[in-house]
Amino acid sequence: MDYLIRRNLPIVWPFPLNTFISRFLTKISILVGDVALRALYLVGRSKARKVGYSNRGNVILKLNSNSALGLKGSEIHVPDDRLFPGRICRYGEWDTSDVAFLLAGLDLNPNSLMLDIGANSGLVSLQVLNKAKYASSCILVEPVPSHVQAIENNLRELKTTHDISIYEMALSDRDGTGEIYIQHTNRGNTSLLSEVVPSKKMSSVIINLQSSHSFAQNHMTNFKHIILKCDTQGMDAVILSRFPQTVWASISRAVVEIWAVDAIAQSDVDTLMELWGRFRSVTWSGGTDLLTLAEVRDFWLSKSGHHKNLLLSM
Repeated sequence: MDYLIRRNLPIVWPFPLNTFISRFLTKISILVGDVALRALYLVGRSKARKVGYSNRGNVILKLNSNSALGLKGSEIHVPDDRLFPGRICRYGEWDTSDVAFLLAGLDLNPNSLMLDIGANSGLVSLQVLNKAKYASSCILVEPVPSHVQAIENNLRELKTTHDISIYEMALSDRDGTGEIYIQHTNRGNTSLLSEVVPSKKMSSVIINLQSSHSFAQNHMTNFKHIILKCDTQGMDAVILSRFPQTVWASISRAVVEIWAVDAIAQSDVDTLMELWGRFRSVTWSGGTDLLTLAEVRDFWLSKSGHHKNLLLSM
């Protein structure tokens, strides 16, 4: 079965019961839409097409129409896996669910910084910066060499209007080197934690590490307005809890992927709960109900294996 269709099958957790029907119907609508786009793709009416491979093995796609990723004819480099090329060929864009949230924060003030930790191919930053009202600074942190090459291509034209810096490393609690694990079928799933990557479909590479505390002090202290996106497949608590409080005082909006896995340290989560007390709005992505930090903490430390995007704003 097609990979994208299979991952969108309407398998829905029954609880809470009061939202089960709406969640199930949402899944059904996504599946129907994906089947329709798959049919268009098969008859040659896709939003993008494959035109080759880069020397680092990334797939090169050319957009057949204007989209959040760029203008018609733009070339986008993505990992060669079962997820990225198919999704972009069908939809013409990457996941845009949190782009408007990040963009709204970036547009509040000129001379802002967008910090993208765990940038993969840079597609989220690309979609945000394509619509940004002001020239901004953007720092992308990504340790996998082939992903870094994709970022360099995908954001090349934006360098004429934005100050873009790319760092080939992973942030952690220390400096040095480490082993990062990569899922073959979904190369967006790369982590320093082996437990979040399926072992039968995994490879690993040695990458450079830098302490997130020193990275923040070296690259973030000159900005008064920072928009953060952190997606590191389980390392987020380690990384973000080590940002200095002075840096957190400048972060006005954030999207953080929360993984409830065994490796999460309670001390890191508790540190973040204290640092996040200043945010006025805390919600799950796609939701409208405000959360308490106690609810966030309970989910993060539940060891359920589930993950969600958390939105924080002033």
